[in-house]
Amino acid sequence: MKLMAQNWGPRITAIPIICTEGMTDLGLHQGNVNGATFEDFVDEKLRLDLLPFDGINPRSVVIMGTGESLATLEL
Repeated sequence: MKLMAQNWGPRITAIPIICTEGMTDLGLHQGNVNGATFEDFVDEKLRLDLLPFDGINPRSVVIMGTGESLATLEL
């Protein structure tokens, strides 16, 4: 007998901003993240959290995964 997966509610996607100081912010989105949603996250949260690169700043470099949902020409 095959068991059906139970729907517990809406899908929530979390995109954290993590640095050597810990987690500084979190983007929560209902549903999957696409290119437009990720661009909004960058504009509204990530860009504001970054500091200018000076060689010692703990929040000046971004390391991202290569997920298809992050693919956008605007970034």
